[in-house]
Amino acid sequence: MVAAAGSAAPYSQIDDAPMKRLNVEIPENMHRRLKTMAAMRGVTAKSIVVELLQERLGRQEIPAI
Repeated sequence: MVAAAGSAAPYSQIDDAPMKRLNVEIPENMHRRLKTMAAMRGVTAKSIVVELLQERLGRQEIPAI
């Protein structure tokens, strides 16, 4: 998956943003597919997860609760 023009900022552009840790449990087969995809693309699983979250959440700011 490559970010399309006008889509969410690439992961490298958010490196300076304050970070929070997110721990989630996912099915083993999904984890295996994630790690395989990361290896095939030569990137980290983290970068793929961040990319997918950016695509799903978009650039809009979500108000704090």
